[in-house]
Amino acid sequence: MALNWRHHATGDLRPCRYCRRPAFMRDEVGRPCHKVCAEQHEHDNDDQAVTLAPVIPLPTPTAAPRRRRIA
Repeated sequence: MALNWRHHATGDLRPCRYCRRPAFMRDEVGRPCHKVCAEQHEHDNDDQAVTLAPVIPLPTPTAAPRRRRIA
């Protein structure tokens, strides 16, 4: 599982809500947050129902179809 950051926002540098270092990115409700900090928080708090961004399953890799050779 991974956090979905496709619709993240950016803004002026503000302290990250977790590490307090400057962050450009914003979570889904507009709070400054680094992607790695949010993912680490999510990993550390798996038993809680709190998420910063919607969780989506990662796509499973599939084998590319084999091409037939035409003689």
